[in-house]
Amino acid sequence: MGAGFGAILGAPIGGALLWLELPHERGLEYYEAIIPTFVASFAGYLTEAALGGFHLFPTWHVSAVAPISGGQLVAAAAVAVVTIPFGALYTTIFDTVGRLFNRWSPAIYVRTTVAGLGIGLLGYALPLTYFYGGSKMNQLVGTNLGLGVLVATLLGTMVAAAFTINGNWIGGLIVPHMFMGAVLGLAASTVVPALPPILSMLAGMAAFNAVVTGTPLSSALIAIALTDGASITPVFLAALVGFVGSPLVGFLQTAAPRREPPNFHVGD
Repeated sequence: MGAGFGAILGAPIGGALLWLELPHERGLEYYEAIIPTFVASFAGYLTEAALGGFHLFPTWHVSAVAPISGGQLVAAAAVAVVTIPFGALYTTIFDTVGRLFNRWSPAIYVRTTVAGLGIGLLGYALPLTYFYGGSKMNQLVGTNLGLGVLVATLLGTMVAAAFTINGNWIGGLIVPHMFMGAVLGLAASTVVPALPPILSMLAGMAAFNAVVTGTPLSSALIAIALTDGASITPVFLAALVGFVGSPLVGFLQTAAPRREPPNFHVGD
């Protein structure tokens, strides 16, 4: 998984850490896997860069962020706090859609048809909800959207992601989570003009994924990598605040604590 995300996202460090953090209830428990996962992630990243070039990686172009200040840190932490209830709402929507599909549409052709219809209608009404969000990020950055459109896009993307995964369509969740966080951060800056829009989006990206998946380190690193290294310290702070402030948001139901002893890989 580290190799796959290193290649797909173009974020070899964040991609490796994501799959070291994500499966565990207590953070990064399998420390023996750190070096092998980093090697695999960089191998995937370098292979794709060598075969296809760096333009294949989804970099989101953001304008330069002002030099770090106390106000930036406060703004990043404030946006992170805002993401916590929305992360809980998204988790509820995702679980509810999954339960409804399991109850009323057990056949795969029914699930895909209903989910596809829902995704199509959402995309027709809210074009920014189409696809996984990566191709829409630069459009979001360069467009002046009203608060109503941003809130509708956020909720629509939540429902679309739930339809995609629970409806057996092809798609991922990490980049959609980043897109939801960026929309939420931009909406927050619309409500509070004192919040810098670009910084709010970056903080929202890292914090929202950290809230939902419980992966603060990789969430910050992926957001930084996808935005070409913009505003490292505030983004890390936002991810940590979101993670620490949302212990009850459990999106990944299969997360479990480590059961093997620390030396399980060592032979006699």
